[in-house]
Amino acid sequence: MLNNPYDMLSHQEYMNLLMMYTMHRKLFKTKDEERDIYKKIWAIQKLCPFIIIYNNLKLSPGIFLSTICPLTKKSSSLVPKDVKVFLTEDMKGRNAKFQNQISEFYMRLVDWIMKMNSDSLRSEPKNDIRKFLERRADLLTVGINLAVQIKRTVKSLIISHELTRTSLPQERLKDILQAVEMLKAIEIEFKTKKFIINQWVVLMNRNLADKINEILKYVPGIVQTKKFKEPLNLWVTYLASTITKSLNGGFNLLRKTVVNHCKCLIFDNIFEKE
Repeated sequence: MLNNPYDMLSHQEYMNLLMMYTMHRKLFKTKDEERDIYKKIWAIQKLCPFIIIYNNLKLSPGIFLSTICPLTKKSSSLVPKDVKVFLTEDMKGRNAKFQNQISEFYMRLVDWIMKMNSDSLRSEPKNDIRKFLERRADLLTVGINLAVQIKRTVKSLIISHELTRTSLPQERLKDILQAVEMLKAIEIEFKTKKFIINQWVVLMNRNLADKINEILKYVPGIVQTKKFKEPLNLWVTYLASTITKSLNGGFNLLRKTVVNHCKCLIFDNIFEKE
């Protein structure tokens, strides 16, 4: 969702929307300028005051629209009405809640490090290997997501000050320093356990392949009873053959399998039992 600063995909989609609308305006200059569409795209920035495109490259949708493809006659019904005032209010809101966000991240970090170092997670159980692997997969995911959230929270605060051309309050510096220390702690945790984590990843890949293989066990029957249109029939065959190869350990093959499987589920729903 756009109001989630950690959801990079939705921000990329918003950027694509801005580019497509701008290209349309430049190529097909209509008299009404699609003012209704302009207002709707303009209003979306309430959920996303700025877009982090890549690294330190950022964009304010309001500034972009008003600079690259402004309306010839300014509308009085635009919300927000003033981009500068809107960005200033957003910056103040980020400053007000930044300290609490860092404190919450710290509590989550301590909990994650405790679980990563728990003795109960080091020994491999003999009876329930699947839950054992799922717990480790969850631990790795939590650590990576936590690092991403800390980084983007700090970056969003700094960018909001850059866009409004204001200096960071001095009291925010200690919170930013604590965020950097937390990122370093996560990095150290992954580095010191890289050997055992590599073992986990190999086992988790195989576990995931087994799960997908369970879904695929009734594919031959579906292919025989249903007449799929091309290229869907080819996708089913490719998926079944790729999962067999992925069981031999190829991570890239496994990743392609998951992607293709998800495409089928989203667009064609071919694995639905009837």
